Amino acid sequence: MWNRMRAELEPVTTAWLRVTLVIMALISLLAGDAVTLSAQERGKRVYRETCARCHGPTFQGGVHAPTLTGTSFTSVWGSRSDDELFEYIRLEMPPGQGGTLRDAEVREIVALIRLGDAGAPTPVAEDGLASIPVGHTTRFGDREATGLAPVPDALLRHPPSGDWLSC
Repeated sequence: MWNRMRAELEPVTTAWLRVTLVIMALISLLAGDAVTLSAQERGKRVYRETCARCHGPTFQGGVHAPTLTGTSFTSVWGSRSDDELFEYIRLEMPPGQGGTLRDAEVREIVALIRLGDAGAPTPVAEDGLASIPVGHTTRFGDREATGLAPVPDALLRHPPSGDWLSC
């Protein structure tokens, strides 16, 4: 009798087990998306607060920092691991303030940069970035960059002898 009942219940039990596993997998996937999204949002916040002044709100780079996307970025970092990028940012960024970011923040920045470099839209610009004064820098204690003047094309084409451009 027990064997007959077991034989009759086994397909039902197996079906319920499969349904339960599928539901658990779906819940896991949905929760993973939520975690990823919040990590990406945290990465955007940290990037806006600590990186965007120099690297630009869309990774385009600026006067004091290189672009974090495209060929310029991949020629330096494309073949390097995320761990190497993590260590560089952790130890060197922001300039003069290396080691001030928490490891979790650095991981979020690395993930955000890698997502942006993969071509995924990663806009981090917000109205707050428009308030960054032109000509200011965070690299040197947020002082105004003074004593700089544009270099005319003629001077670039025909630099004075002995100038570093004439080498």
